[in-house]
Amino acid sequence: MQKKYFEKQFELSEAVKLPMFLHMRAAGEDFCEIMTQNLHRFPVGVTHSFTDLAEDWDRLLSFENMFIGVNGCSLKTNENLEVLRGIPVERLMIETDSPYCDIINTHARSPYVKSVWPFKKKEKYEPDSTVKGRNEPCLVRYVATVCHQFLGFLARYRLVAEFLNMTIVFQCREYLLLMELNLSDLSVTQIFILT
Repeated sequence: MQKKYFEKQFELSEAVKLPMFLHMRAAGEDFCEIMTQNLHRFPVGVTHSFTDLAEDWDRLLSFENMFIGVNGCSLKTNENLEVLRGIPVERLMIETDSPYCDIINTHARSPYVKSVWPFKKKEKYEPDSTVKGRNEPCLVRYVATVCHQFLGFLARYRLVAEFLNMTIVFQCREYLLLMELNLSDLSVTQIFILT
């Protein structure tokens, strides 16, 4: 059943010429086989919330039009963090998968997150805080922080590359104007505000 409707998603992507945003869990062989048969049918795609093994991202990276998305779930274990090392920055997308997949202090990634966004219980919500237990889009900064600190890259370089990946995949023409700016003058905070 899943294979049948997976094929139909390629039909839809081909018809509307929009990116594919795909989820793969413990299905690397089937997923990659179907992808191989349909590569010509979609312009670009993201395998989001990636939690599989290094051999799976290796297969995904063989598809030139595929990016790999990581979020809190992707950075849960030490094994996940090691897999992250093999994803080239030019093919990496950071994401939250809001309202799920947040950074929890019991996971391997938590030592890399030094600051915490203020949160309140849902019943006591305030505009300058997030809802406790719910991952919010603004918390993508935690995923970026883990990636930057764990991998030891300059945060500015890595974030600019990830930002440009987003503009390419999702055809964000309004953001492509940033490419004309001197990005080395932008701080990490400014780039997050612009996105």
